[in-house]
Amino acid sequence: MLTKTDLQKIELLIDWKFDEKFDEKFDEKFNEKMEEVYLRFKNDVAQFKDEIISIFQPLQEDHIVLSGRVHEHSDTIENHEKRIFTTEQHVVVLRDKLYKRNN
Repeated sequence: MLTKTDLQKIELLIDWKFDEKFDEKFDEKFNEKMEEVYLRFKNDVAQFKDEIISIFQPLQEDHIVLSGRVHEHSDTIENHEKRIFTTEQHVVVLRDKLYKRNN
């Protein structure tokens, strides 16, 4: 016949087995859910990255185009500066000639 102590030992054994099985199932379910959460998070991050890239890509292209235009304008301004300087020099020479002529 089973004593109270035997029954307590059996109860502890059953509780332990139940807890062990519960832990295994819990771990399995938890890992599955974490995998789902991880995959959703990973997809969200990838989608966000794509959105950011799609925003900055045209800005980068515009920057490249505008940089080229600035370079073209710089060359044009430099050319104008040279021509203005040359014209000013000719005006000075002509002024001096006219001044000498009139004096």
